[in-house]
Amino acid sequence: MEIENFVVRRAVDTDAAAVADVWLRSFAAALPNVRRAHTDDQVRSWFRKVVVPGQETWVATVGGSAVGMMVLDGEHLDQLYLDPAWHGQGIGSRLVDLAKQHRPAGLALWTFQVNEPARRFYESHGFVAVERTDGHRNEEREPDVRYVWRPGKDESLSMHEVKLSDGVVTLSPLHPDDVEAHLAGEDHLLVRWLNGGPGTRAGVDAYVRHCREQWEVAGPLRAFGIRVGEAETLAGTIDLRFAAEGLAAGQVNVAYGLYPSWRGSGLATRAVLLACRYAAGEGGREAVIQVDPENLASAAVARRAGFTARKPLPGGSGTKSVWYVRGLHEAS
Repeated sequence: MEIENFVVRRAVDTDAAAVADVWLRSFAAALPNVRRAHTDDQVRSWFRKVVVPGQETWVATVGGSAVGMMVLDGEHLDQLYLDPAWHGQGIGSRLVDLAKQHRPAGLALWTFQVNEPARRFYESHGFVAVERTDGHRNEEREPDVRYVWRPGKDESLSMHEVKLSDGVVTLSPLHPDDVEAHLAGEDHLLVRWLNGGPGTRAGVDAYVRHCREQWEVAGPLRAFGIRVGEAETLAGTIDLRFAAEGLAAGQVNVAYGLYPSWRGSGLATRAVLLACRYAAGEGGREAVIQVDPENLASAAVARRAGFTARKPLPGGSGTKSVWYVRGLHEAS
């Protein structure tokens, strides 16, 4: 779509007020239920003193009036906002194309999870969601999602970059370097409730390779390491299965286990909640945790994470297991 008198250029100091007004109008229209961390005057001052004079700021104008703005900071597409009256006319796409031209090696950005139109827009331009948090790192304390774009790479390849965090626990895909830590952490409870038998180096190596392959092909298995601290020390594992025997359409099976030294501190509950948020973002409708009636600790984790028990159902080995379920919309 051609727009008469449309121009995209680097912003100059005299654009600061107009650029700030675009930001304010766009935020108010797109995110009416998100608590702003700063007043209108503070936002205007920030654009005037920091953003326009000190950052790579671009402004889109029509007939000399600002209708869109974008800020690039290294590989980050730090801001992209349009005047609500100019949505749907290709201006956002032109700004994203410009960003890709100026950052040909790739881009990353954050947006709020509730901003579904923005998420669909970025996904339509090849961005892939790789990390979701509860918002503990942003000023609004609003759950957010990180997207990346890499030239020539599809979604399955970017899945290795998935990282979920609530500020205490981090989930990221299992890696070959995790094999040693897993073997060292395995005990009789993990063997009994999760693994079905003692692990061997060859067996764990093969499982991790299978998990990586599943990420590559966007398969139904998504296996994460549960990691703690700045060093992201492996504390256990959690996996999601989006298709398995006995699951209905939209159900996602959740299985988890912590190593002995990490039990009893709430990490499993945190990991389950993070995994549920990820599953919700991937289209899951209901999470399922299958628990042996004798596994009281796992049942307690499920209840703390908001799951409710259904009647015992036959397990894979013919034994009865209790299905704990939770609607994923409750965790998204």
